[in-house]
Amino acid sequence: MQSWTIFLLIAKNCMETNNELIFLWGKIPSFKIRSEIINPP
Repeated sequence: MQSWTIFLLIAKNCMETNNELIFLWGKIPSFKIRSEIINPP
């Protein structure tokens, strides 16, 4: 969970200048949700 949080912070900082990361940012949460549904914590 800690590495996930760090990744989010890095991505958030980069989003301001990287449109591709903005696109990926929109994909990651839904992927995480699907992963938790398939493999509950």
